[in-house]
Amino acid sequence: MTNEVNYYQFQKDLNYPVFLRFENKDLEFEFKNLMTVLGFTKLETEQLKDIHFDQSKTKVLRIQKANARVAKQIDQTFATDKYGPENINQLGTYDVYRYKNYGMMILSETNYIREL
Repeated sequence: MTNEVNYYQFQKDLNYPVFLRFENKDLEFEFKNLMTVLGFTKLETEQLKDIHFDQSKTKVLRIQKANARVAKQIDQTFATDKYGPENINQLGTYDVYRYKNYGMMILSETNYIREL
């Protein structure tokens, strides 16, 4: 079974190149109210075909549930935890932001897709 991929655009009427990408219907449903409050609008397949994802301007946040390995990292205790639940570390060309017990985001200046 394959999951349908859905995109949401931030301030679509202003044409901002900021998008959320969901591949999991259950997770998408959990975020639905928050996305509306934050100003994201769901894009239909036809609308998506007209959008050009410019590597230098576009930002896409791919939101997905953590697998077991990632969930373990999210819950892991680091020496830097004494300053709070957040930390950011470099891993090669990527930065890894982690908020303990909640989530983790992988981002890079050279890639327009970030993963949450």
